[in-house]
Amino acid sequence: MNKTTPAVMCVAELDPTGGGGIAADIETMCSLACHCTPIMTAINIQDTQDIKDSAIVDNLLLIEQMRAVLEDIDVSAVKLHQLATVAHIESIHTVLKDYPARPTVLDPALWSLPVEPDYGDALCALLLPLTTLLVLTEQEALELAGSADNVTACAHELLEMGCDAVLISTEPGIYQSYVSRLYGRAGLQQSFEWEHLPNNFVGAGSTFAAAITAYMAHGLPIQSAVRQAKEYTWRALSNARRIGMGKLVPGRIRTRDS
Repeated sequence: MNKTTPAVMCVAELDPTGGGGIAADIETMCSLACHCTPIMTAINIQDTQDIKDSAIVDNLLLIEQMRAVLEDIDVSAVKLHQLATVAHIESIHTVLKDYPARPTVLDPALWSLPVEPDYGDALCALLLPLTTLLVLTEQEALELAGSADNVTACAHELLEMGCDAVLISTEPGIYQSYVSRLYGRAGLQQSFEWEHLPNNFVGAGSTFAAAITAYMAHGLPIQSAVRQAKEYTWRALSNARRIGMGKLVPGRIRTRDS
């Protein structure tokens, strides 16, 4: 990896438990020698068991947060997570069009919030053409790729919408192993298999997507970034701890070589 400390813009929600969202991004970026510039989309009311409610950040405030950072800091990569509304999608599209040519990882986490009826259409039309890597679960892929009936067909349909690559992972806890499949323009590039851990975690997906973005900010190609992020996330989940009465929080704070 680069010996410099690249800045990464992370656009996500505030999880007050410190398990997911912006907290996961900040911890992961710090651990992987990146500087996180956190941009808030929402403030959640949640514990380690579930999300109770959420206050959505005003659209203009979201835009101004992003522009203030991008006008001042040389951002090496962008990570997008849990965009709360169609208006947020439209605003982020406008901002990213004004500041192009940087790797962008989109991890929409569709399961985590009630979405507007045209949310998926807006996401596909406006953000996929600006996305370097789209990170989804199998269920999310099937939801976004409306005409596809299997994972490979989903990947091809989503790639046709404009993103450079798609990473689709099996749902946690369904199979004995956890598989992430990376698709590019030429089809399936690589499958990454994880041993299933017998716990539930807060922010596991956020950690994985953040780690991928961090490695891409250091200049790694997508395939290498995913491979190293998988190893980092596995260690974080293996070192997870119980801080509340619900899910475990990943142990993300570590040196790069530990």
